[in-house]
Amino acid sequence: VAPDGGRMSLPRRFRWRVREAGVTVLDIECRPASPWRFGLGRGYAGSYRFSGEYQGRPVSGDGYIEYIDCESR
Repeated sequence: VAPDGGRMSLPRRFRWRVREAGVTVLDIECRPASPWRFGLGRGYAGSYRFSGEYQGRPVSGDGYIEYIDCESR
C-alpha cells in the first residue's frame, strides 16, 4: 500500500527479452536489489540485479528501474 493509500503489486522478479527478426538479442532475468521507493503519482523506483545473455554472450550487472501502475482506478 502506497503512502497515498493506493494498492499496487510490485514484482519480486522480472524478465526482459528482446527479439529482432526472430533472433533473441537480449534475455535477462532480474531481481530487485533494493527496497522499492515510492515516487511521484503511482510509481516506484529501485535497483535490480540481472543475469542472462546479450547477443549470445553471458552478461550480469545492476540496473535502475521505474515501475508505474497505469491501470485506471
